Amino acid sequence: MDDAPDHPVDPCKTEPCKSSLDAYQTALAAANAACDATQKAIDSKPTAQSMAAAAAGVACGVIGTILVFTGVGAPAGLGVAWGGAALAAISAKLAIDWANAVADARAACSKAHDALDKAKDKVTADCPKQCWPTWTYRACP
Repeated sequence: MDDAPDHPVDPCKTEPCKSSLDAYQTALAAANAACDATQKAIDSKPTAQSMAAAAAGVACGVIGTILVFTGVGAPAGLGVAWGGAALAAISAKLAIDWANAVADARAACSKAHDALDKAKDKVTADCPKQCWPTWTYRACP
């Protein structure tokens, strides 16, 4: 009696190939999500209004300093200078927070793509070539 199956066995659906393909699809989804998150972080850049506020803050600081040093009005000049410095500092913090968020997102995207490359290597090691998916995915922005 022959124990051979009546139909051919699909090598892509047997272990370890099946598990490697599943892991690759999971890693691909994670890498694509990381790309989306990075792009979203980049797109959330500080607005032109906040950058204009920073410029206005610097201008107020300069004007206030001139008022103080020319003797026109020290109390008023100090108030304008301090207000301008505070406005510039707040705007600078927004820009720094944005830059840090983008850097964090890019690092996470890079890590996700490293995991995807490892999953691809596992597929190529565990599966015959006819099981390999199309190796296309987006790069991190």
